[in-house]
Parts: sequence; C-alpha cells; structure tokens
Amino acid sequence: MKNIKIIFSISLIVIGMCLISSGILLIYKNEEKKSENQKISHINKENGSFHCTRETFEMQNYKIDYQYDFSFTDGKVNRASTLYIYTFKTKESYELFHINFSDIGLETEEDFDNKSLTKKIYNSCNF
Repeated sequence: MKNIKIIFSISLIVIGMCLISSGILLIYKNEEKKSENQKISHINKENGSFHCTRETFEMQNYKIDYQYDFSFTDGKVNRASTLYIYTFKTKESYELFHINFSDIGLETEEDFDNKSLTKKIYNSCNF
C-alpha cells in the first residue's frame, strides 16, 4: 500500500511538471507571435527613399494598417510620412471615431470613405 502511494505521488509530480512545462511553452509561443506582429513586414528602398509596411493592428471596432515613408539625401532624413488606414466594422464606430493630428502640429490629409467604412489619414514632416 505504501508503494502505491509513492508511485501515485511520483506520477502526480511528473504530470504536474508536464502541464507546467507545456503552459510555459504555450505562453512563450504566444509572446513570440505578438512580437512578430510588431515587426515591419515589408521594406522597399528606391533612390534614397524607404517605404515600410507594417502588419495590421486589430482593435475591437476597427483595424489599422500603417505605412511609413522616409526620404534621405546625403545620409540625412529630409522627409518622413505616415499613412494610417482605419477600417471600421460598423457604421456607428466609423461615425464616432475622430483623431485630430493638427493639434500636435503635423501636416495632415484626410480621406474618408463612407461606403467602405475607411478613414485614411496621411501626415508628413519635412526636416
């Protein structure tokens, strides 16, 4: 009877260790996926200018696509711009959403499409 208790205890310890190890592995893989989503997915270099596209960032009511452009002359940045493309899931979230980039001093152009529920906001900065 004593041997059965020892075997049962050891079995529980081994099963517990396996569960803990698999949980740690799943958390690690999830964190790895999150960090991959934060990386820039595509970079083009043309004539001293870089164009970068980032993966889509998913929110509850909308998703955001980012695009970055940088222009270089003699190793110095002379222009940088960002295009934010917001795609909304509902008409209500489209109508309620507003960002005012002019408050922070950026030149912006806005393009709103009521049919496809998208808002494109382009801002640029010259150096």
